[in-house]
Amino acid sequence: MLERHLLFRLGGGELGLPDGERKPPARGARPGNRGFYALGTAIGGVAAPSLFGLLVGSGERGAVFLGYLLGAALMIAAAGVEMAIGIRAERQPLESVARPLSAIE
Repeated sequence: MLERHLLFRLGGGELGLPDGERKPPARGARPGNRGFYALGTAIGGVAAPSLFGLLVGSGERGAVFLGYLLGAALMIAAAGVEMAIGIRAERQPLESVARPLSAIE
């Protein structure tokens, strides 16, 4: 349900369809956040498959299990970071959460 709602909101916003009240973009968005997110995604996208391949290639079930435990620990840590510094964004238009990248100042 959530994915379908999010995709509908994204598509509707791009097509200019009305979706209720529009609010001005948030002013607290910092440009550095995009680079931080991109860097983390790039590192995880390269490191995770490589590490998983090494663990599976070792042929030891215990090594794969430890890899899964590492992944679980990282996800729990990420949940803690989100709880500490995350923002309330549910059921809000994307424009009210962050300024669009194409916006002109």
